[in-house]
Amino acid sequence: LVLLVGDAPYFSRVGFVPAPEVRLPGPVNQKRVLVRPLRDGAEQGAAGPVTL
Repeated sequence: LVLLVGDAPYFSRVGFVPAPEVRLPGPVNQKRVLVRPLRDGAEQGAAGPVTL
């Protein structure tokens, strides 16, 4: 699973989808949090705060 903060219309071209259930710390526009599963179903269950 790849996670990034970016422009959904741009990154959707390469398979990224919005991930509103994933929360990043700090001053992040949560509407720009995107994920791209590297295998089928990898995004299932991805939710909650991300810690580093």
